[in-house]
Amino acid sequence: MISLMSENNPKWIQPMLATLTENYFWDKGWIYEDKLDGERILANKIHGEISLYSRNHILQNKFYSRIVKELQKIPGEWWIDGEIVAFKNGSASFGALQKIMHSAISDKSVRYYVFDCMYIDGQDIRNKKFIERKQNLKKLIKQNKFIKLVDEISNPKKYLENAHQNGKEGMIVKNPDSLYESKRSTNWLKFKANQEQELVIIGYTKPRGLRRFFGALLVGYYKGDNLIYAGKVGTGYDAKTLKFLYNKLRVIKIMNNPTDATIKEKNLQFVKPVLVAQIAFTEWTDFGKLRHPRYKGLREDKSAKEVIKES
Repeated sequence: MISLMSENNPKWIQPMLATLTENYFWDKGWIYEDKLDGERILANKIHGEISLYSRNHILQNKFYSRIVKELQKIPGEWWIDGEIVAFKNGSASFGALQKIMHSAISDKSVRYYVFDCMYIDGQDIRNKKFIERKQNLKKLIKQNKFIKLVDEISNPKKYLENAHQNGKEGMIVKNPDSLYESKRSTNWLKFKANQEQELVIIGYTKPRGLRRFFGALLVGYYKGDNLIYAGKVGTGYDAKTLKFLYNKLRVIKIMNNPTDATIKEKNLQFVKPVLVAQIAFTEWTDFGKLRHPRYKGLREDKSAKEVIKES
């Protein structure tokens, strides 16, 4: 017999996304949370089964079997929202998470940090205030080594000032009265300590010197239906990453430049614009290119068409 709870449990909930801003404020009425360098994961329990979904609705259970096992212990039916992270030298590291996702490394080092609850035991609570949803979450989650609540920050100004040297990404700042909106919203804001965003891989340069496989990635972003060239990324790769990326790139080669830009580089190879990379950089130049970009990892939780220039 199918329970009423299961009948009401949504099959999918589009995640709420934060808006990037540099207009920082320190309002005690808002909630400041640690911004983690991981993969956004929405978790659902229905009919006793756990499903972990990326933000573009791709099932991720096979990557995080230990998290699935731990979530199975939480009673009832529910939807929760959070970030799966792996740690390197005491800090959340997207690069460390990449090695788990794309290799046979055990997932025992990953943690699921949860920050919202959208559905619980037959009740859709997306229309309740964030502060109320968080109370539901705290009652639902019994923290352990693998499942944790995202930390709230008591002194956000000092936290952001020290974020870079402490290996932190920044903060997500939330309006306590906000409903759960399945879109990008100004009720959730990103205060970043470092410049970083997703970009579409559009090609690569041939290797020179002792480097193998490729030299630099060519990247871009969408503006409407147009793919805009944003520059090349030549650092952030170790030998395993170069080989891993090349094996993905060589099967999606194309002849023509997928952008309208004239790219003045020699020995180019263009690829289908389907892969999304996480790139750190210092700033955008006046010519719309990345300054001092560095590759951080490949994102599989966002489709290329969703990638725009964050501003």
